[in-house]
Amino acid sequence: MAQKDKVKSQFIKEIEGLKPHEHLCQIYSTPEEWKAAVSTFLVTGLRRGEKCAYIMDTCTTHELHTLLREQGVDVTAAEASGQLVILHESKAYTRGGFFDPDQMIASLTAQAKAAIAEGYHAIRGASEMNWVFRGRPGSSRWLEYEAKLDIDYFPNYPVTAICQYEWQRLGLPLLLNVICAHRTIMVGTKIYDNPYYIPANHLLIHKYSLLELQNWLESLGKLKAAEEKES
Repeated sequence: MAQKDKVKSQFIKEIEGLKPHEHLCQIYSTPEEWKAAVSTFLVTGLRRGEKCAYIMDTCTTHELHTLLREQGVDVTAAEASGQLVILHESKAYTRGGFFDPDQMIASLTAQAKAAIAEGYHAIRGASEMNWVFRGRPGSSRWLEYEAKLDIDYFPNYPVTAICQYEWQRLGLPLLLNVICAHRTIMVGTKIYDNPYYIPANHLLIHKYSLLELQNWLESLGKLKAAEEKES
């Protein structure tokens, strides 16, 4: 039990240590991992007075409300004040029946500017991304979206975000692309600096296979050099 508490404490510390402009993904395989991430992430933001948003897909509003209330959040007050916003992906990502990366980023930018104008010093958002793998119109452009977020959105606004992907729904090529697109990765409830990250501007030139190989070989070299330095 002591070890379990230590692991939980370390996870909370790492979530609390995330800063504005950081964009990470969570690859999870159990409901418990999803719950731990989303509750800790959102509760941290709410307690800090940040604007918080959650875009849901397979979870329900009731489920999310229950999860937050179990952590002591007054959900009714948070939503009434506008500090907490919960949307279904059909009202965000695929509004109008299709997904357009540029349209989504424009919407996020407008929301960020509005939150700043309202006096929020930081914004925190989490999104379920499983809708991507159900073939919605435009969903093939999701990797372009992830890359453009790192170019046009996160550097310019005080936003911290987690994109959540369920392991069992990902085929191998998609999983590799998810990993390549994020500088920081949460696997379950463990957070890692990602040595296999490919810079966003490279992802957009559509030569993923060669870039992955080059990047991963370079990363292996850096890891080996670090090991030799420590020995």
